[in-house]
Amino acid sequence: MTDLAFTQLVDIEQIRELLEAHYKITGIGAAIFDTEDNIQVAVGFHDICTRFHLVHPLARLHCCESNAYIKAHLSERNDGFLDYRCSNGLLHVAVPIIIRGVHRATFFTGQFFYVEDKSDVEHFRKQAEKFGFDKTGYLEALARVPIFSRDQINKTVDYYRKLARIITGMGLKNLELRNEVAERKLAEEELLLSRFCIDNAGIGIYRTDENGTIFNVNDYACASLGYSKEELCALSVFDIDPVITHEKMSEIKTILNASGSVTYETIHRHRDGTTFPVEITANLLEFQGKTFGISFVKEITERKQAEKALRASEAEKSLILNSTMDYVAYLDLDMNFVWANWKAAKLTNLPVEELIGRHCWEVIHKRDKPCEGCPVVLARDTGEPQKMEKHHINGLTLIMSACPIKDDQGRLLGIAEFVSDITERKQAEEALQKSRDELEVRVRERTGQLTSLTAELSLAEERERRRIATELHDQVGQTLILSKIKLESLSHALLPESFSKLTGEIRGYIDQSIEEIRSLTFQLSQPLLYEVGLEAALEWLAEEFEGKYGFQVEFHDDGRQKPLDEEASIALFQMVRELLLNAAKHAKAKKVRVSVEKVTNKIKISVADDGSGFDSPIGISRINKRSGFGLFNIRQRIEYMGGEFLIESEIGQGTRATLLLPLKKNR
Repeated sequence: MTDLAFTQLVDIEQIRELLEAHYKITGIGAAIFDTEDNIQVAVGFHDICTRFHLVHPLARLHCCESNAYIKAHLSERNDGFLDYRCSNGLLHVAVPIIIRGVHRATFFTGQFFYVEDKSDVEHFRKQAEKFGFDKTGYLEALARVPIFSRDQINKTVDYYRKLARIITGMGLKNLELRNEVAERKLAEEELLLSRFCIDNAGIGIYRTDENGTIFNVNDYACASLGYSKEELCALSVFDIDPVITHEKMSEIKTILNASGSVTYETIHRHRDGTTFPVEITANLLEFQGKTFGISFVKEITERKQAEKALRASEAEKSLILNSTMDYVAYLDLDMNFVWANWKAAKLTNLPVEELIGRHCWEVIHKRDKPCEGCPVVLARDTGEPQKMEKHHINGLTLIMSACPIKDDQGRLLGIAEFVSDITERKQAEEALQKSRDELEVRVRERTGQLTSLTAELSLAEERERRRIATELHDQVGQTLILSKIKLESLSHALLPESFSKLTGEIRGYIDQSIEEIRSLTFQLSQPLLYEVGLEAALEWLAEEFEGKYGFQVEFHDDGRQKPLDEEASIALFQMVRELLLNAAKHAKAKKVRVSVEKVTNKIKISVADDGSGFDSPIGISRINKRSGFGLFNIRQRIEYMGGEFLIESEIGQGTRATLLLPLKKNR
């Protein structure tokens, strides 16, 4: 029962009808959640929740927090239920539904106020403003929240708890009855299926005593001999086997007593007098103190015909195998040639007749013992096909395959060996690999050229941004400042009040334009990067991201001199900006730390966040376009500049990206 779901133990629709009827009478809504927080029944939910709390993400989060609180504290109550006020301000009651000592579900009734409580309208008004609700509709929904006495709720909870126990008890009894009926039916079906399988097995099954008297047979045995079951059970083994003798029967008994099983071939006679070959596997069994035999009889007419056809086709097989350009041979378990085609003779420079009876390693590889890792030896020892590449003493490259040959009982008879000359193919593969290597070198050279061009374009773009930013600041910005000064001079003149008000508005527009141009100038090109240095620019960038994206950015600089040329400073600034964008857009980070330090003769910049992290650590060699074009571009640029880009990440533990670049040497 512990594996059954709550819905398998109770009649959900019956509970729903009772809850709906009770809601119509009392106005008290209710719901039942299973242990996976799935709603199984819900009646009488009020629109303050359905239209507002459950719709807004943050308010819905409060509901989830309340569910978590219930799970954590419900078992602590000795009175059997938990009443609490959710984070959205409404009262709820939770009651565990226990079935045979196991917590199967939780009954909820809620979205109400107690009579002695007064709803804090001001609190809900502020909550409407906080979540952006329609204030009028929200307060109207608040006014419709029902008010009950504690006694009403206590009686209702007790009512539902008793009702759930009654329905659960009925469900359990019905389930036990269904299980009992199902088990009995399954047992009957299994018994019928077993008998059906025995009767329809593609093999005759006989139960006999030690004297050969037949006691029971399956339908297949009857059909194969043309008797009814009653007729066949009136006969003995001697009646259906024309070649069996008492001496042969005695030999079979001796083997059965020694090993418990024996397999042999004989002849069975049909009711019409015709005979056919069979293979019999006899087993000696003991049951309840009595000994009897179970024999499995398989007609082997087709196998015998196949064996005859196989013998007849030996000449045809030789003709076919001699027509192939590959070496083909058959070896016995001692690794001696039993048969070989003309290609094997050509490879060994011996006539086929001289190969028969000789070891393969002797005539092919001129050795006095098997080759190390020989596929023929491995196929013989493991019973599985084997394959290997081998270099012949005359300079040929060969593919050697060995396949174990087994009879119908799985007994190993010998090994078929196939050898293909792949010398020309190997030479072609080597030539192709050489071409691939040359192409790879050319691709790397072209990649280096493209990376160089990308870096130059990025630097040119930054210079153009700087030029535009300078012009905006020096020309447009100065013009606006001059206009503001002139306008302020005009405002000091004795002018009508309406004109003074107008000039004040114009000054406001000019101030706004000056501020927007200053912001645009900083976005186009960070002047701190050129005037103060990379560290100051990165500190400004950290503050900019903190204000724009709302997460905490901590900046740390070790204060040591880190000489860099302009190109390196621009590139590192852009890379850090790309890493911060990744943390803001993809990592869902709350805190980011940017650190700049000097390590020997290199500058080391680390950007670490506490976000979601990657599925597994990504080394620099595994960063590609699938990892994100931004990361791929950072890798290409910094490697071109002689630096390194490292990433360490773990799911739920955040990501740390590290940039390492050699410092400019002092001249």
